[in-house]
Amino acid sequence: MDENFSQSENRDRQTELIANLKALIAAGELATYRELELLDKQLASGDISPEVAAAYQTLAAPLRERLLAEENEAQAIISEAEKINNELSELLAAGDIEALRERKGALEEKFHSLGIVPKNLASTFRELQRKASIAIAQHFETLDLARWESYTLKLDICNEIDKMLEMKEQEMPKCASTLQELRKKWKALGSVPKEKSEEINTRYLESSRALQNRIDSFFTAKHQAQKESLAAKTSLCEEIALLAGSTDWKATAEKIKAMQTSWKELPHCGKQESELFAKFHAAADQFFSARKAFYQEKEKFFADAARQRQALIDRAKNLELRDFKAAKELREEFRNAPRAGKEEENYRRLFDAAMDDFFARRKEFFDQLDSEYRESIEALKKACEHPLEEKKAAAEIIAKLRTEQFKRHSDEIEKTIRHFESLKADAEKSFRLDQESHRRQVISELISLYLDLKAGKQIELPAPPAEMDECAKVKNFRTLLEKAASDDESAAQKLDDLISAGNRDAEKALAELEEIAGIGKKEKTLDLAAELQAAILGNSGIGSGKPGDADRKKAAALISGFAANPIISDRGLLDRFQRVCDELRKQGKIN
Repeated sequence: MDENFSQSENRDRQTELIANLKALIAAGELATYRELELLDKQLASGDISPEVAAAYQTLAAPLRERLLAEENEAQAIISEAEKINNELSELLAAGDIEALRERKGALEEKFHSLGIVPKNLASTFRELQRKASIAIAQHFETLDLARWESYTLKLDICNEIDKMLEMKEQEMPKCASTLQELRKKWKALGSVPKEKSEEINTRYLESSRALQNRIDSFFTAKHQAQKESLAAKTSLCEEIALLAGSTDWKATAEKIKAMQTSWKELPHCGKQESELFAKFHAAADQFFSARKAFYQEKEKFFADAARQRQALIDRAKNLELRDFKAAKELREEFRNAPRAGKEEENYRRLFDAAMDDFFARRKEFFDQLDSEYRESIEALKKACEHPLEEKKAAAEIIAKLRTEQFKRHSDEIEKTIRHFESLKADAEKSFRLDQESHRRQVISELISLYLDLKAGKQIELPAPPAEMDECAKVKNFRTLLEKAASDDESAAQKLDDLISAGNRDAEKALAELEEIAGIGKKEKTLDLAAELQAAILGNSGIGSGKPGDADRKKAAALISGFAANPIISDRGLLDRFQRVCDELRKQGKIN
C-alpha cells in the first residue's frame, strides 16, 4: 500500500510540475528566469518519468529561450549602467566642474535611454546625479549664485520627467513610481533665482501633468483590456468545453484551431489568466488526443500496406538488369500484397512505371553494351599515341573495360592494355632520363659557380628554371649558394660537405664498378649528361638467370646510384665512370 501511495504521490508531483510550468508560460512577460530555474530544480530532484521530463523540456524550451534573451539584455543594460555610473563617479572625484557640466547631460540622456535599469544601479545613478548637481550648484555658490543649486536640481527633475514622457507605454508603471518620488523631491527643494522661477515652475507643472495623464490613460486602458480579455477567454473556455467530447473530427478541429488563434490574439487577463488557460488547454487536449487515437487506429493497416507497396517499388527500381526472373517474381509479389487504401492506385502506377523503366533500361543496356565496348577499346588504342598525356584517361578506360560486362572480350582487352602499358613505361623512362640529365646539368652549373665564388670571383646566379621548381636537391643547393654568396660561412661549409659527400659516394660506386670490370684507374674526358643518359639506358639490357648475373645486377644498381648523384665536382671521377662503362659493355655485363 505504501508503494502505491508513493507512486500516486509521484504522479501528483509530476502533474503539478507540468501545471506550474504551463502557468509560468501563461504568465507571459510577468514570468522570470528565477521561477523557471526553481521548476528545473524540481524536475532534477524528483523521480520524474522520461515521458514527463521530455514533455517538460518541450514546453519549457520557448520560454527558456525568451527568458535567457531577456536575461542577456538585462545584463547588457547593467553593464552599460555601471559604465555610466563609473564615469560620473570619476568626474565627481576629479573635481573638474566644467568637465562635469559638459558630460553630465549626455550621461543622463544615455542612462535614461537604457530603459529598465536594476534598482540599485538606478539608485546609484540618482545619487551620483544628485552629487553632480550639488557639485555644480556649489560651484555656482562660489560665484555667489546660491539659488542656482535649487534651480539646477529642479531642472534635473524636469529633464527626467521629459525623458519619461518619451518612454513606451509598457514603462508607465515604473514612471508612476518615479513621478511620485520626483514630486517629493521637488517639494523638498528650496527656491530658485527669481528670473527662473516662472520658467521652471511652469515647465514642471506642464510636464508632470502631461506625464500623469499618460500614466492614468495607461492604467485605465490596461484595466479595461484585462476586463474585456477576461470575458472573452471565459466565453472561449465555455465553448471549447462543449466541443471536447465531439467526434466530428474535421469540423470540430477547425473550430478549436480558430478558437486557439483567438485566444493568442487576446491580451493577458490578469490574475485568472493561468486558471483559464489550464481549462482551455485541457479541453483542447482531450479532443485532439481522442481524434489522434481514432485516426491512428484507422490508418495503421493502410500505413503497413503502404510500406510494403513502397518496399516493392524500391526493389523494382533497383532490379539487376540481367535478372529477368527476379522481375517476374517481383510483379507477382506486388499483385498479392495487401491494398494501401486511397493511395493504392498511386502505388500501382508507381510500380508499373518502375517495371516499365526496368525493361526499357534492360533493352537499352544490352543494345549499348557492344557500342560502349567498341568506343572504349578504340579510345584506349588512341591513347597509345600519347601514353603519358593520356594515362589518366586511359586508367579510367581500363577500369571500365575490366568490369564484368565486358568479360567476353577479355582476351582482346588485356592484349590492348599490355600494349598501352608497355608504351607508357617506355615514355615514362625516357621522361625520367630527360629530367635527370637536366637536373644534373643545372647542379653542374651551380657547382661551377660555387667554385668560382671560392676562387674569389664575383658570380651571378641565373634565374631558376620553372621545371626545377619541384627538385628538392636543386632548390637546396641553390639556396645554400645564395647564402654563401652573401658571405654565409655556414652555408659555404654545407656546400663543401655536400660536394665532398657526392664525390665520396661516386668514388665508392666507381671502386666497386672497377672491381667488377677488373680495371685500374685511367683518365678520359667525358660529357657528363650524355654518359649518364647512356649508362641509365644501358640498364634495360641487363639479363637474368645467365652466367655472371650477380655482377650484371650489381653493376646496374651501381650505375643507377651514380646517375642519381648529381653533386659530383671531380672531373676525374666522370672520366673513370666513362672508362668503366665502356669496359663493362665489352665484357657483356651491361648493354
